[in-house]
Amino acid sequence: MAITIGNRKFDREKRKKQEDANDKGFKGFMISLAVIYLLTATIATTVLTPRVMKANRKYENGEIVILNDNDFTIKYNLPGSGAFDDPYRLENITLQTKKLWGIYIDETTKHFIIKNCTIKANQTSILILHVAFGTGIVENNTCIANSPDHYSSIIVNFCSGTKILKNICKNGFSDNNYGISLYGSPNCIISENICNNFREGISCYNSIGNLDIRNNICNYNTVSGINIYNYVYSDYYTIDSIVIYNNTCLMNYVGLDVTLQERFYVFIIENNFSNNTIDGISLEDHDCESIIANNQISNNGLGIRLYSSWNITIEYNHINNNTDFGMILSHVYNCYVYQNNFLYNNLVGQIEGLKQASVEYQRYYYNHFWYNNATKKGNYWSDLVWSETAIYNITNTTDADLYPLQHPVDI
Repeated sequence: MAITIGNRKFDREKRKKQEDANDKGFKGFMISLAVIYLLTATIATTVLTPRVMKANRKYENGEIVILNDNDFTIKYNLPGSGAFDDPYRLENITLQTKKLWGIYIDETTKHFIIKNCTIKANQTSILILHVAFGTGIVENNTCIANSPDHYSSIIVNFCSGTKILKNICKNGFSDNNYGISLYGSPNCIISENICNNFREGISCYNSIGNLDIRNNICNYNTVSGINIYNYVYSDYYTIDSIVIYNNTCLMNYVGLDVTLQERFYVFIIENNFSNNTIDGISLEDHDCESIIANNQISNNGLGIRLYSSWNITIEYNHINNNTDFGMILSHVYNCYVYQNNFLYNNLVGQIEGLKQASVEYQRYYYNHFWYNNATKKGNYWSDLVWSETAIYNITNTTDADLYPLQHPVDI
């Protein structure tokens, strides 16, 4: 029914329909606002949470990214159970990516193995961080670092007890890169890897403590074949030994470079450190009983350089044809050198005449013994005219080998 009041005409039924329609429109608008608010809140929570933002960036920057134990199964459905005898397996993967990382694993507690893969990434082929002790194995992979500066084919940081075995690391871009890099990862085994044409073939920083480096080939690296550096003074590393055994380091700037600043037993046994530009072996800031034995140290700039080190035994090494001295001791205390072959070192005679060994700095309490007093056996010196009463004087010191050998040692 329509009602007219003045010039205005009101239709109650029509007005009622309009009000109902407006009411429905208003309710729909409010519902839409609520939905938008909830979506905005959800998006804000997802995007703005720093941990999620960080995780998202990691997922985006890596081709295979595992950031927790669930990712092994839920995200990638990998075979294995994560147990010691049944690790999750990333096997037989061929991967070439423009992302920063090929395989990236972080903060996991389950056992896993990366095996028989070929990976080329923009920075690092395999990156492993903060995984539980002894849970990671990287074996028989070909890893190509394709970054222009200071990255590694394989990086293992804060992952104690990791095994890195039988990998071939290739440098796809720059000689400023590294083959295998460890940081804060003691108790690791690095064995039977090939790391050529990098800045450093194998680099271990603050990763001492039962570190085992053996049977690796590290050649043609612009700084060092193997570099071990520790600057942390602490009691954190409870198993204090380093084994460097049967490695081949040729044509590097330095073959083996060890700087410890902490008490660790070091065993450098049966390696070949030859044809390196500066030093075959450089050992610095070391204070513990250690042995350098049965090594081939030939055709380097200098054979063995010891600096600021204590309690070192050097025996049964073949030290020959090094351009400068076969051995230099500087600020060294309690060093025992015997039954080594010193052959044709410093032949040019540019360094202190033609002598093959030197002491650069010595105080009265710096004891150097160039012979075994119990057996009365010293070293073989190729430049010595031997007789039963002959001695061999060491350059820059009153030290002498009182019992030089008549014939070379059979090593």
